[in-house]
Parts: sequence; C-alpha cells; structure tokens
Amino acid sequence: MDTFTVTATELKNNPSEIINRVHYEKQTAFIKRYGKIIARMTPEINDKPKESFNEIWDRYAGAIPGISDVKKFRTLNTHRFKLKI
Repeated sequence: MDTFTVTATELKNNPSEIINRVHYEKQTAFIKRYGKIIARMTPEINDKPKESFNEIWDRYAGAIPGISDVKKFRTLNTHRFKLKI
C-alpha cells in the first residue's frame, strides 16, 4: 500500500492536492504535527457491486405501458400514479 506523510501546515495550504492523491492514486496520507502522526487519511473502498443493466431495466421499465411492472419497486407517492399495465 502506498503511503506518504504531510505536515498539518501542508494540509492547510494544499488540501485539494492531498485529497486528490488519496482519492485518485489510492494512497494513504499520514498527517504530522510537531513531528508526531496525529491523523491518517485513507481512500474509501466501494464494496457495493454495480447494478446490471437488467436490474436497472426491471426497476424503471414499468413506467412505459406494456413493459415490465415497476409498481412492486415503487415505495413513495404510489397514490399519484395510476398505471394500467
């Protein structure tokens, strides 16, 4: 795992540069103040799998008459819409 160390002053002066390194380059930043490590910034790991096209289609396609039913996924404002499928 790639790591780098920055001082609190560097973080104050260049926060976007450090945040970009953590986010885009997936590096861990250790922040020092008075020579001691006081904090660590690590990149967020997204474990949530992306939805497949079929899952998205099944959820939204019911808005078009004649295509699969979306009523079973609708949880809010069900009283506003009258779908006759």
